[in-house]
Amino acid sequence: MPCSYSYFADVPLIAIRYSGRITSRALLNIARELRTAPEFDPRFDLLIDMRALIDVDFSANDLLGHAMRLAMEKKGLARPVRYAVLIDEGNEEVRALVRTYLGYTALAENVEFREFGDAVAAASYLGVQGTAEDILARASWVEVDDGSG
Repeated sequence: MPCSYSYFADVPLIAIRYSGRITSRALLNIARELRTAPEFDPRFDLLIDMRALIDVDFSANDLLGHAMRLAMEKKGLARPVRYAVLIDEGNEEVRALVRTYLGYTALAENVEFREFGDAVAAASYLGVQGTAEDILARASWVEVDDGSG
């Protein structure tokens, strides 16, 4: 499965991993699963690993819709929620997607969204000891149906 997530209550953090080809359906499915999981807390920061993402198949409208739901969810929180996105800096398609999303999330109150090619910098941004690799290595991944089957 190209989508998976893991909760870390001790940090508090949600890690999301995308790999292969991601569609609009996959984006919706992982958002739905995250929000309905008993561990979900809208105040958790996120570490999103897109380094193994090869292809994206969703539109700017899909991203805008996701950003607007995000904005409503985070509105009124006491502090901004940080999103650290790990990317393969050589993958121009993913970089363009992340930049589009960055533009939309600027509309969302209480959301800070940044891209990183470096796992140490991502962890530092999230205020976590070690590296993002350390976090991802101890994840208990829950795989999400991407809707392709």
